[in-house]
Order: sequence, then structure tokens, then C-alpha cells
Amino acid sequence: MARLMKMLTRRSVLVEDMGQTWLAEPDVDGEEARALRPLQAAAITLQAAPG
Repeated sequence: MARLMKMLTRRSVLVEDMGQTWLAEPDVDGEEARALRPLQAAAITLQAAPG
């Protein structure tokens, strides 16, 4: 989980500020936004993430 968080922070999907981690404002048409949509949908519906 920590490796995933670090990777998402490096790709500017997550923003870490003063010990808090936030979801960055996505570029609606960006690659990261398209990649995260299924994961966000799974998190909202409390389903296991694919993969």
C-alpha cells in the first residue's frame, strides 16, 4: 500500500501536505484521471479493487 501511495504522489495524483494526503485535482482528460476512475468507483461502492 505504501508503494502505491508513493507512486501516486510521484505522478501528482495525490498531494501530501503536512502529513495529510489529498487527491489532486485531476485533469479530466488526463491519463491519471482515466486510470483512477474505476478505482474511485470501487472505493465509493466498497468493492475490492481489480487486479
